[in-house]
Amino acid sequence: MRRALVALIALCAAVLLAEGVLSLFAGRSLRELGSARAPASPLGDPLVQSDAERYRAAAQTPGPYRGTEDPLVGYALKVEAEVNYLEGRPEGNVRTDSLGLRVRPGPPPGADAFRIVVLGDSVAFGLGLAAEEVLAARLEAELAAARGPDARAIACRTVAVPSWNYRNALRFLLDHLAELEPDLVLYLPVANDLDDSYGTNEAGQRREAEDPGVPHPLLFFRPEWTFFSYVERTRRAAGEDVDEARAGPDVFCAGLTASSRWRLADLVEQLELARARLARRGTPLVLVPHEQSDFQRQLRAEMAERGLELPVIPLLEDMQPGDTLGWDPHPSAATVRAFAVWLARDLLAGPWLPAPKGGSGPPRLPEIPAALAERRGRELEPAAARAWRREFQARVEGALEPVLDAATLRGMRQTYGGLNLDASLRPEFAAVLPRGRRLRVRLAPLSSGNGDGLYPLAVGVYVEERRVGTLEVATSGESEQVFALGPAEAAAAYEVRLLSPDWRTVSAFGKSTVASARLIQLESLAE
Repeated sequence: MRRALVALIALCAAVLLAEGVLSLFAGRSLRELGSARAPASPLGDPLVQSDAERYRAAAQTPGPYRGTEDPLVGYALKVEAEVNYLEGRPEGNVRTDSLGLRVRPGPPPGADAFRIVVLGDSVAFGLGLAAEEVLAARLEAELAAARGPDARAIACRTVAVPSWNYRNALRFLLDHLAELEPDLVLYLPVANDLDDSYGTNEAGQRREAEDPGVPHPLLFFRPEWTFFSYVERTRRAAGEDVDEARAGPDVFCAGLTASSRWRLADLVEQLELARARLARRGTPLVLVPHEQSDFQRQLRAEMAERGLELPVIPLLEDMQPGDTLGWDPHPSAATVRAFAVWLARDLLAGPWLPAPKGGSGPPRLPEIPAALAERRGRELEPAAARAWRREFQARVEGALEPVLDAATLRGMRQTYGGLNLDASLRPEFAAVLPRGRRLRVRLAPLSSGNGDGLYPLAVGVYVEERRVGTLEVATSGESEQVFALGPAEAAAAYEVRLLSPDWRTVSAFGKSTVASARLIQLESLAE
């Protein structure tokens, strides 16, 4: 009996201590956070929290995001909260629901409602738009007006978070099919679907994270627009010229090298997985490209190559400045209204919606302004998409710069990722160069000295996944080496990866990051 009493006292003390530790961490006790609404963690262990406890803890951070259970989703908005996803702009204020999605305006749908999911990233989300202006809300309103009051109700829900890529969006949908219960899924692919997934930091803010779903997790794969915008602003402010024409073409979706080809192929594979999963419950998946960009046409060409057939409802042929918010390139409320009308017309004419009741009359939809109506997107047939791809890839390859120079920005748009704001290299870096017989690599040590013994540093040099050698970065000055290339690199564009075995934490213009060395120049030599 005495041992039992001692054990009970020890258990109570552990629970009180754990709650005290969690209170210090969160800034208040679980009771103050409303812990009565959900059972406490087993033994008060903060490492074994319930969902309700995690969501309440996340609500105390200033950022709008939370981590997710599925590593391929990466991040979502906080649950049942008022958040500002633009972190300061009034256009970023939104209210979220129990899944951390943008709240659907209006009363909850009835049990018999036909449910449409609008899936994607910031375009589907409606960046900069009010809740009633987003595509899902406008589509629901247009369909209701067109079908009349006696038709079966249609409820459209936004399943999107800014900067989600295709893996994030599709995995979130499949993870929550039981809660969403979609009868139709409209997926809006966008160009940055090929970017790696983001994560969240300790403040609930978005951060570049290691994406577990890609071949090279240490290489954060995305266009280095932040680097370009910073360098351009600072140099122009100093009165220096920046020759943007020599920065090289956008290589992300061109499919010239393994990294780009893998992402295009994986996107189609994930679409096929989602299509098959949805088909088992009788739910169609429809692609809705909001513009016919190079990425959109590459996606359709990849689908044609792999035999994936999905219905497609194109919207605009191309986005122009007048179609946008003005302060941001995302579609304006007027443009999204036109999107909704186009979608409503095609859905009403197709096989996807429940049949209207007899006597409901013809659909009633507003006219689209002529300036937009004449720019409706046109879908390519599979053979035409494949032919377009060949021409596009040849055009991009022909525009490649042979030199990547961090000082002049020449060719620097040909990078896939791994570059900090000060042109220092992260543990892994990748770029695309035109065909050549030799590769020259020039690197330098970081400017913060060698007090931690980082140098000399042996950086591995890879060409199309094949290690061609090692460049040893000395403790001072520039280090340079020329590597012989094989017949494949002499015949086509190739991917260069620099992989460092060691690195340090640094600060690049106030932003903490990791770096191994400084990029000076890469050059593809014809002889």
